[in-house]
Amino acid sequence: MDTFKRILIDTKNAQLKRFTGEKNQADQFSTRAKHFLIFVSQVFCKDKSEEVHSSRVNEEKVLQPPTVNNIEKHRYLSYAEADLLLQKLSGMYPYIHSLSLLALHCGLKLGEINNLTTGDLDFQNDIMLVRDQQGGSRQVYMTEEVRKMLLARKLTRPEASVFRGIRGREVKYIPKSFYRIVKKLGLNYGLQDKRDKVVFKTLRRTFGSWLALQGTPLDVIKDLMGHESIEETMCYAHLVSDPKKQAIKNLECHLRLVQRKNKDT
Repeated sequence: MDTFKRILIDTKNAQLKRFTGEKNQADQFSTRAKHFLIFVSQVFCKDKSEEVHSSRVNEEKVLQPPTVNNIEKHRYLSYAEADLLLQKLSGMYPYIHSLSLLALHCGLKLGEINNLTTGDLDFQNDIMLVRDQQGGSRQVYMTEEVRKMLLARKLTRPEASVFRGIRGREVKYIPKSFYRIVKKLGLNYGLQDKRDKVVFKTLRRTFGSWLALQGTPLDVIKDLMGHESIEETMCYAHLVSDPKKQAIKNLECHLRLVQRKNKDT
């Protein structure tokens, strides 16, 4: 039994060493992969009562959970870039514009857009019931621009799909026309790293980033984007403004207003 246990520990420690040896390239790992590494390191560091276990595992560096400083950053559009992209799509490809608008203004994934039916739309309260691929659902609020776009589609039957591609089929892939417009606008000019390039998923990430930049709490961003756990939302944490810093800015604005009134009098 002891021999078998030693073999098991040696095998797992070798695997852990291989993973941790690649930790220097952590930017290539997804958040779930990082969590897996954390789980493995914690499992094999748990029992320190056995000499053979502790003597080998203690040599390895225990990985730390993702923090604001080490979570992978992502590309998001500025307000000007997003507006320019929507304008170009609206003029040339109205259908792709509609898909992009839902991703950018409401944070919807392509699969969630495909699942939308007329019955999911509540124009009286400007709410959409969004259903994901796993059977979950959440409420999403429409912007005025999204509301106008959906009303213009003149939907009738509650069970009818809001968006269907050619011959009434789901849109599984974003048409190449989207990427032609992105290229024409130069949004990916000079970029070599694929993670920095604008793709359709960038629009959803932009939605989350804009919310964070406005100071929206992470738990609210999590609910609006339909994340399963707060760890997924942590990639926006570095964009959330410090409330202390914002308090000083508000104070400064108030002082400037007072100073201007005094000068006028």
